Amino acid sequence: YNEYKSYLSMSNTQQGKRKYQPYKRSSTPTSSNLIQLPGYYYDANTNRFYKKQTSSAVKRDPPVCDFKKEAKVNCPGALSTILFSRSLGRVTNHEFQRKSYLISAFEQKKRLVSVACHRGTVTVLQLASNQNALLAAVTSANGASLWKYNINTCKTFYLHIERDPDFMFSPSSEVTDVCLVPSLDIALMSSLGGAGTPGQVSALNLETNRFVCNHAIPRGNVWSSCWLGNTTPSKICIGTSREAIVQYLGDTTRTLQTLHTQKSDVFCVRGDSNGTTVYTGTRNSQLICHDLRQKTPVFALSHQSSVGDIRVLGSEYCVVASAYNGQVVQWDTRNLRHVVSYQGHVNDFARLKIKVDESESLLFIPGNDLYTRIWCLKSGELLNSLPPPAHDTIISNHNIPAVEVGLNWGGHYPGFAIAATGLLHWYSL
Repeated sequence: YNEYKSYLSMSNTQQGKRKYQPYKRSSTPTSSNLIQLPGYYYDANTNRFYKKQTSSAVKRDPPVCDFKKEAKVNCPGALSTILFSRSLGRVTNHEFQRKSYLISAFEQKKRLVSVACHRGTVTVLQLASNQNALLAAVTSANGASLWKYNINTCKTFYLHIERDPDFMFSPSSEVTDVCLVPSLDIALMSSLGGAGTPGQVSALNLETNRFVCNHAIPRGNVWSSCWLGNTTPSKICIGTSREAIVQYLGDTTRTLQTLHTQKSDVFCVRGDSNGTTVYTGTRNSQLICHDLRQKTPVFALSHQSSVGDIRVLGSEYCVVASAYNGQVVQWDTRNLRHVVSYQGHVNDFARLKIKVDESESLLFIPGNDLYTRIWCLKSGELLNSLPPPAHDTIISNHNIPAVEVGLNWGGHYPGFAIAATGLLHWYSL
């Protein structure tokens, strides 16, 4: 500053002879003029002070694809837990996507159980009510059959799955559906029928491994069947060609009620827990609601293609339906509009089963491209697409996998099973 004042007091001639040189500070402070700050250190490259950190305070996220470090997330209910946490706002969307990716990717790496189970195409997988047994409907060149696999826990693996040698039924035609009567520990096996062979629904006792009764349909095919809630005596609904019928379980001679579907084939029937409402999915692209206390249908919801399968959720006013063209939607039956659409499903020609876990968090559907897709049931997010277990599998109708999901396999473990290419694969959730 003093140098600048003396420069101004000079005459113009003197100022011309001497040019003003402003003071320049050294860009890199030396150790002699550097101020020492307790708890901070100086970085010469950035010319800044930084706070000192101990090694225990430094936290770094592990790499996204480091499966060895992230294997701890593969615990029972991990994916269901983070879905529930996100619904409560405890997990951010970014953290949810990262964790769900890690869990899903680890499941692809960690196939826990693989069992050689059949020679043919598994069309249906169905867990028993206590989840200690698994039913598999198989179609092969030798005909159709229904097998039972016992599920036990063991120390070496999560589960031990083996075929029950005392349980094997061979219907006269392809098995189209398997459903349960939980109160009686009975499975209903629907067989399609064909030329000279009537379609039928067979009741099988899972505890004694014995045949109970047979509901034969003289005319037409049988596509599906279901148990109608806690009614006494037990009623069942059978989806046939051109209509659905209601009968007492065990009384094969009398039809209690006929549910009209505009003379269209009934590909699937599902009832509510009260046994008063039945939903039918038809070939003419209709999802029809029937109240058994009335003679006419309550309403009909139109789809873009034939309705292949239906799932009635626990709230009983929400229904998930899938169509032959890949459309999968969740309907609110109170205001008759769809509330969730599940994008990414691939289907062109097949009846593909819908599977929902007991907590109603996850939706599983196999596709024509042999991929099994998992959605968040409430939001419709596609969480994962599992490729076929055998990567050299040829894409065809005979190689489409069958899927079953449960939260208490063997009495302990949540997971899902995929049956494809002669093997049954079980994954942990």
